[in-house]
Amino acid sequence: MYMSTCVSCTEDFNKTNHLKVTCPFCDFDACKTCLQTYILSTSKDPHCMNCRHEFNREFVDSFCTRAFRNKTYKTHRENILFEREQARLPETQPYVERTLQIRSLRRSYSWLMQFLETVKLCTTDNIIISCRHYLIELLREIIHDIILEANALSRTDPTVSRTMPVYTQACLSENCRGFLADNYVCGICKKEFCEKCHEEKHEGHVCDSNTVKSIKLLKKDTKPCPKCNTMIYKIDGCSQMWCTVCHTTFDFNTGMIETGRIHNPHYIEYFKSKTREHGDIPCGGRPNYHELRRNKAPEYILKASLLLSHIDREMFYRFNFTYTDHKYMRVRYLLNEMSKEDFKCELQRRDKYNDKVTDIQEIYRMVLDTLGDALRQYMVDSSRVDEIVKDIEGIVEYYNTVALKIRKRYVARIPHNIKIEV
Repeated sequence: MYMSTCVSCTEDFNKTNHLKVTCPFCDFDACKTCLQTYILSTSKDPHCMNCRHEFNREFVDSFCTRAFRNKTYKTHRENILFEREQARLPETQPYVERTLQIRSLRRSYSWLMQFLETVKLCTTDNIIISCRHYLIELLREIIHDIILEANALSRTDPTVSRTMPVYTQACLSENCRGFLADNYVCGICKKEFCEKCHEEKHEGHVCDSNTVKSIKLLKKDTKPCPKCNTMIYKIDGCSQMWCTVCHTTFDFNTGMIETGRIHNPHYIEYFKSKTREHGDIPCGGRPNYHELRRNKAPEYILKASLLLSHIDREMFYRFNFTYTDHKYMRVRYLLNEMSKEDFKCELQRRDKYNDKVTDIQEIYRMVLDTLGDALRQYMVDSSRVDEIVKDIEGIVEYYNTVALKIRKRYVARIPHNIKIEV
């Protein structure tokens, strides 16, 4: 039955704010305003509010205005991506500590190399001249040990090579983004804090009794998330808690992460559905240029084979990389070498780049699969050459249409159009 009203807001569909939007996967209808509101209210990637199938950028662009995409949704997307990385900051701290160690070794190496050159060129200090040979050998040995240690640190995963420290909470220092271990020492700024009053420890430190009482009250009703160490405050009710930063459910009393039935009212399902998969090439594979030539294929078919080889190379060498981990940026952020705004902006840029590469890979894969199938059909029955050539022309035309949409969507010069010239 045709629905003339939105099931969410009960407003009549129109051609402006309440434009009818139909899910391409379940045919669920909702108005543009409700769908945009829903997208902004969830921490998941854009998806259907009925079947939960993920929307790609092309579909979102089809019903969202440019102003909404470039301002409201862009800001929302940056915040969501940043929250996901923020939840991984505690697990990144060992890499930050390793980076600081390597930098310290490099500074020592630089200073020792300068000192070594000074010793080699020294001609006035009698003490240095008398033991120059021994001093040079000693410096070289120390420099060699520093190089070995730095190389070992660079090659070793800090989360595997040692026992992972237990981080209790975020660092209490105002300008530090690190986390405190169970001994209340920050692995980044190296400051030590008092467990009782949470003030920085120094010589002659004495706790303020009022502060100690306040901390005790906070500890009673506040516990860190077992995954990201964000402090969670419990008012009353069930002991099942849900962290709004890393989206982890845990028991407030035991501190254990729960994976069973979740009934916390703040809980939001956090699964990502996968995009559609392209069909595999059937048995026998795609005939290559030489096989087609031996079968006396016309020039057009041979050029189509060369085009497929070119797209294969493009897929492997040019569009085979997407950003899957942002550990380097998290390290820079924890070291205060990257601002929160720059972090968000770069995450959004990488997210857009990944979407673009994915769209290009999909259209390339379509050409590889369909053209490859057309070439196989020619090898099976070469008398159908005219029909197969028409099919190939249709595939090329469709590709160029989609490629133009991708270039407009991402304001880019790729992917280029393709043409089979004889």
